[in-house]
Amino acid sequence: MELLYSLRDVIWFVFLILIGIGIIEGYFYIHFKFFDKKWFFPFSIALFPILALVLLAIVMPLSLKNSFAFFLAFFAAQIIISLVFKYIVKGRFRLPYLFLAPAFIGLGLLLVYPFLFEIYLSFFDLKLTTIMAWKNTGQLPFVGFRHYIDVFITSPLSEVSFWQLFLRTIWWTFINVFFHVLGGFVLALLLNNHIRFKGIYRTLLIVPWAMPQ
Repeated sequence: MELLYSLRDVIWFVFLILIGIGIIEGYFYIHFKFFDKKWFFPFSIALFPILALVLLAIVMPLSLKNSFAFFLAFFAAQIIISLVFKYIVKGRFRLPYLFLAPAFIGLGLLLVYPFLFEIYLSFFDLKLTTIMAWKNTGQLPFVGFRHYIDVFITSPLSEVSFWQLFLRTIWWTFINVFFHVLGGFVLALLLNNHIRFKGIYRTLLIVPWAMPQ
């Protein structure tokens, strides 16, 4: 029974991905195909923000206040996108963009959105004592720049200052990137030679990167 539930979840996830790709492709196809029509600009800035808000409300129920703020954000973004397609892109390179759009938007959702959301949370007092209230009410105590100030005047650990932690992070990042790049470069040079089972070795090297930890 658990196997059937897992299979159902996988199928549902794949179905959602296909729907998302279809929405993305349809959205960009309209912008590429009808950018020169007279109705394109008013149609796009009136319809797409409403559709985006409806989809967001289905995925994550929104209050009236949040709905208005999100609609204004969608509206402003759609004006910029419509102007770019109408006066800069002008329908050129449609096929490459349609192929690349789902991947770029997926990376944006996985990388850019969490990064921006963390910046947003840094202005609020999110901790174990407030997270449950946030879950129930959707509200957090606003602290402004207090966290950014505390980083420089309050020691995060009892015996380590901010600058010591900062230098350790820089040093760790340098060592990590240096040996990753150096090791990958050496392995790439080795596999660039004519050796037997090269395809198998390349597959074994790509598996740790392709599979989640």
